[in-house]
Amino acid sequence: MKKLLSLLTILTLTASIPAPLLANTTLTRVKRDVSTLSSNSNNDYVPLKKINGIGKSIFYPAIDSKDNVYFVLSDKLFVLKHRETTPTKINGIKDNIQSLAVDNKDNLFIATNKGLYNLVYGSDTPAKINRVNDNMFSLAVDNNDNIYYIKSNMEVTFVLKQGATTPTKIDGIDALISVSSLAIDSSNNIYFGTSSGAFVLKHRETTPTKI
Repeated sequence: MKKLLSLLTILTLTASIPAPLLANTTLTRVKRDVSTLSSNSNNDYVPLKKINGIGKSIFYPAIDSKDNVYFVLSDKLFVLKHRETTPTKINGIKDNIQSLAVDNKDNLFIATNKGLYNLVYGSDTPAKINRVNDNMFSLAVDNNDNIYYIKSNMEVTFVLKQGATTPTKIDGIDALISVSSLAIDSSNNIYFGTSSGAFVLKHRETTPTKI
């Protein structure tokens, strides 16, 4: 993706995590002005272009394959569509938004303090996903549209498998260890940043192992 979200001031990760996780971890906070950084056909970077209407902290940026940028500003969900310079507010969520993730069909998933929402690509109205009512954060979606999330107590991680209606707890990480972040690589391996280092749940396995 040639168009990058450039952070002009402070960037904050949710936790200090090892290098294997860092490359795949979503940046969660942007302060003050935000701009886009683009490159031309020679991969030379062109001057920054400021995004209109953003003068406060933004959170949880997520970018789909069409270069649409989703983010949270003042507890509200916005999208900056490709080639536009002014973000558009997305209505329909009254709960506190705590993480965003995009699947391989460009559908947006929104984790809140009262459950999970889905914004189908091309729609402007998010829908609540039934039977998922956890207070959740650090959301991630793999290439098979399985949804992973951490409950707000940072002790339990769940997966909502594609087509399922009830989340399943992922066992294998000691209950005393706080899980602070999730990341997924191109092979659908799931990485966990924890208070005791990094764990990985390899594709098709059921129990995470310490890295």
